Amino acid sequence: MSTTDTVDAQLASTAQACATADAFEQADILNQAWKAIVELPVELRQVFLPGFPSAGRFAQLLTASAHETAAIELLGNGLGYIASRSPDGNHIATVSGPGGAEFTEVADTLALGLVAGLVKLLQVLLREHSGTTLARH
Repeated sequence: MSTTDTVDAQLASTAQACATADAFEQADILNQAWKAIVELPVELRQVFLPGFPSAGRFAQLLTASAHETAAIELLGNGLGYIASRSPDGNHIATVSGPGGAEFTEVADTLALGLVAGLVKLLQVLLREHSGTTLARH
């Protein structure tokens, strides 16, 4: 299995975990997402996730139970998001990237919704740019 396939599988696993997790599991899933994202090719992170949090900064946020802030910081400065809450209490998050690509996810918490949208968007970007140069973006 190639590195790209491994990272893609890690991102997919994280997205799946977000779909079924509750608030008590979000710190573990956020950590899982951070670990998967740092395995992305460096050039991909530099182009699409400038400002991605360091391990120390991210650990501080999780220790402080600042899950929403941690999820937003995973987006870096290169992606957009919209977040809302439905009347039934579900959290809805849309993560948008280059070229109009976006994913809208419903989850038990805002952090989980943001992470689910993010990892699905990163899967698309990883597949799209696997084996190609990122200089054109």
